[in-house]
Order: sequence, then structure tokens, then C-alpha cells
Amino acid sequence: MKTFISILFIVNTFIVSAQEKTPQEKFENDLKRNTITLYQLGGIAPKAKTQTDLDFQTKYKVKYYDFGCLAPANISFYEGYNLLALHYLADKYGTEEIKDIRQDILGFDKWNKK
Repeated sequence: MKTFISILFIVNTFIVSAQEKTPQEKFENDLKRNTITLYQLGGIAPKAKTQTDLDFQTKYKVKYYDFGCLAPANISFYEGYNLLALHYLADKYGTEEIKDIRQDILGFDKWNKK
């Protein structure tokens, strides 16, 4: 059973990575499906979502995803994705309008220095 689950996980990972090879492709697919996600590392104890976070997700139709303490192997992929999402949100709504965005998402520091 463990072997079957391991094989299923590997196949699923391969299929997902084959579909979206770049952060740009993933972002464009998510934008079409209206499922933009902002990725963050949470550490051992993930930071609880505040009411501001929940309101932000609802208002801008995005969702936060916390990897917890296990960073993905391709962390730069998710940082690149977040940068695309941040630029999109700023262009669509304005930088001042999205000021309540979580600043601990991957790539926020790079985007904020622009």
C-alpha cells in the first residue's frame, strides 16, 4: 500500500509539473480559472489568518497558501509566481489599494523594492 501511494504521489507530481513548467504558465492558468494563490512559508507554527487576511482574500479573489515548515524544493518557482500575482494585483487595483496584503509572502521584498 505504501508503495502504491508513493507511486501515485510521484505520478501526480510529474503530471502537475508537466502541465505548468514556468511560474508564468501557472499564473496564466490560475488567472483564467480565477484561482490566484499567494504562497508563503509559515515555519513550525503557521501564522494564523487575521480578519484583514480573510477580507483581502475575499475582496481581491485570491487565496493565501502556507507551506508550513516544509519549503517546496522549487521555492523560486513560487516566488516567481507571487511576483507575477503582485504585479497583476497592483496593475489592476493600484499599489495603495492592496496595502493590506501579507508582507510575508514569497517574493514580497523583491516586489516592494521596485
